Amino acid sequence: MKKVYLFAALAAGMSFASCNNDENVDMVDNNSTLMVENVGLQSLSSRAGITATEFTSGESLSVYIYEGAVGTYGDYNDGQALPATNVKYTQGTQWTAQQPIVVSTKMGVVYACYPWAEGNTDPSKIAVNVAENQGTGQSNGIKDVAEQTDYMWATPVDNVSNKDAKIDLVMNHALAMVSFKFKQSDDNTLTYPGVGKVTSIKLYNDAGRNIIQAGAATMNIADGKITGAAVSANGITVSPASETLMDVTDESLLPRMLVYPNIQWAGGDLKCTITVDGNDYTMNVPVLQAGGGYVAGNNYCYTLTMKGTQLVIENVSINEWIDIDAGAGEIQTPDNV
Repeated sequence: MKKVYLFAALAAGMSFASCNNDENVDMVDNNSTLMVENVGLQSLSSRAGITATEFTSGESLSVYIYEGAVGTYGDYNDGQALPATNVKYTQGTQWTAQQPIVVSTKMGVVYACYPWAEGNTDPSKIAVNVAENQGTGQSNGIKDVAEQTDYMWATPVDNVSNKDAKIDLVMNHALAMVSFKFKQSDDNTLTYPGVGKVTSIKLYNDAGRNIIQAGAATMNIADGKITGAAVSANGITVSPASETLMDVTDESLLPRMLVYPNIQWAGGDLKCTITVDGNDYTMNVPVLQAGGGYVAGNNYCYTLTMKGTQLVIENVSINEWIDIDAGAGEIQTPDNV
């Protein structure tokens, strides 16, 4: 199959224009704090949105600076009314903020997350949400849509001060992605007679299982760990809008889901029902190899082949990033169940 490379690890450059003693120096109380007026994110090699290859103009990050070791969240500015937490940096020709972060002689640790939200006040509890109904699952990647938000966190950067305030931000995906690709059999004797219009894909837990979670949760920007997600009673569903998905190779048109990272499962714990040309095909999702469940930052691409009256999973590739064949299986048509 053609490998689908989506959501690569994100790298962005963040430049704090430094000042010398003769220009742009602002003394704040007794802290001799340097006000760095020109702040930008440059040299983008990043992405946001389900299929985008880079951040697009107008997207915003939440940026923070704290004193002390990574994860301690000590107050950098000693309680003074200086912008240091949840500062909104927006992409234009550069990444800029209306009130840019002030750095002083103290060493600080910089954190960031995407997207910016006014409520991102507690860095250990950034609000995230995975919807049970994710629309068509076919975002064009220009920007996040309401049903599918690509939450990200930056690898913390330490030892930041007015002497060394030029940093690079590496953005990491907090969620995993599951995508679906459909193809016609190469065997002419097993040609599928239908159109191949996929109207619904549902990924859900078997009775009593807790693999698929949904709804509101929180993310810690120090490590991207998500807590508080609830087991989904209904599973996650996308409803593709294409007339047919058979042999579609344009990766931006493939239906996909965003899911919370989860634990390893056994055969039968996770199920999938796909509606093709009005017929429902239900299967046990193949167990993933080596360690697991869905891992944050990975794209799990299920390739399904129509062979006459059967829909067969040819393979499951794990793309990030990494490619691993993860299993195979098949589901029968309603006539053959």
